[in-house]
This record gives sequence, structure tokens and C-alpha cells, in this order.
Amino acid sequence: MIIIDALICPVCGDKLIKKGKSFFCENGHCFDIAKEGYLNLLTGSKSGSGDSPEMAKARKRFLEKGYYSFLAEKMSCFLPDDGVVCDACCGEGYYTNYFARKRADLSFYGFDLSKKMTALAAKSGRLNKANPPFYFVSNISSVPLASNSVNSIMHICAPVNAGEFSRMLSGNGLFISAMPGKEHLIELKERIYSSPRKNDPDKRNIDFFRLKDIVTAEKKIKIDNNEDIIDLFSMTPYRYKTSKQDAEKLKYLDSIEVTAQFVIRIFEKEK
Repeated sequence: MIIIDALICPVCGDKLIKKGKSFFCENGHCFDIAKEGYLNLLTGSKSGSGDSPEMAKARKRFLEKGYYSFLAEKMSCFLPDDGVVCDACCGEGYYTNYFARKRADLSFYGFDLSKKMTALAAKSGRLNKANPPFYFVSNISSVPLASNSVNSIMHICAPVNAGEFSRMLSGNGLFISAMPGKEHLIELKERIYSSPRKNDPDKRNIDFFRLKDIVTAEKKIKIDNNEDIIDLFSMTPYRYKTSKQDAEKLKYLDSIEVTAQFVIRIFEKEK
């Protein structure tokens, strides 16, 4: 279900209306759709990303092979009965596109700070002719979606802006957040570090929201080629925190079974 009516102008806040290959507001602000199909609604700062191009490409390759499809499937259980879904900090769009294929009756938006990531997401999303998500570039500090216009916010290993999320969500809307669990990739760490540490679970209280439920998505994943093992390592923050000497321990590793564990927290708006 392709409905694009929740976008607002990032300059003045008026509703954006699509005309041809551009979006306009009544105050004359205009934003052109990029050739890849996304809309750049970032103002006042340069587009960027915490991920290097190499890290982003590794994540795209790894996710597209379906290793984390179990997480996407589990999160799709919490999609709303109807309405609009926003994937906050969607990256290359793997999860957004998965949800849109799963639920053609919903409208999907995805945004990211990086033009490159958003372009990748939009190009992949176009393959879903029946229900392509709509992607736009935005800073999480000021998301150009109308207040109370979103029925669900999906959030996977990304930053949080509780005030913006609460503003965007409808009264009964849910904020679904997935973060790595305590045992996530512990076997990979054991191959790299002499004293591997387990993850600290995300137990943050989030302003404007009340925790409704916690669900764990977990799977043992067998990876039987070195390319995918290196991609898994390269798509994680460990890539930046690991010495070259330790990282090279994976160079000739052709098979590993790892625990993929995510903690999904379901939040509802405080009344």
C-alpha cells in the first residue's frame, strides 16, 4: 500500500505534496527525488554516517544472505494492524524492505543520515513493485514526519531520539527496539580476543515511553566460508576496536558457529 502523506517540510513544517518528481510545500520549498528514488530532506548539516563504505558494504552482503532473517521475522510480529511504519536509521534498508514484502497492507518509511545508505535502500526497495518503502535522508534530531502520523517505529541497533519518536507516534503507536543481547557473537569474540567480554544488555529507561514487553530473538548461525565471517566481523563495531594482529586471527577461518542474539523491547507512549 503506497501512500506518501506523512512527510512535512524540514524548513517550515508544512505538509509536503508530491508533484511529478518533486515534493513541494505551500511556502514554495521544493525537494527533488534522486534518481535512486529517495528524497533528501536533510537541512543545516552535511550528510554522513558512522559507518565506513567498507563496513556498509559488508553489512549489506551479510544481511542479504539471510543470516539475520530470523530477527526480521520476529520483529515483523509486532507490526501494526494498519497504518504507517517508520524504520528509524534504516541503513541499507534490509529490514525495511523485509517488512514491506511481508506486509503489503502497510505504508513504510525509512530514513538515514547517510545519502549513500539511503540510496542503497531505495534501489533495493524498488524491487518490491507492489509496496516499495519510501526512503528519505534525515537527521534523527528532527525527522520530517508529521506528529501522530506513525503507527509503529522499528529500531534496529541504532541511535534513539525519544522526543522525536514520541512526537511522530500516534497515541496507541509502538516503538520496537532491537539491540544485541548478552551472548551476541560471543564465539566470534572468543576467536579474536584473549579475554572476550559479553555484551552489557541495554536496560535504558527511555523518556516519553513505558516498557511494555521484552522478547529475545536468538539463533545459532553456521557460517561456512571466510568471506562471510570477515563480513560479519567488518559490519560490527569490533572492526574499529580490534588490533590488526587480533583481526588477522580470522584471516584463515573458514567455518564458525555463532550465537546471534537480540533483545527486542516493545515500548508504548506514556499517557
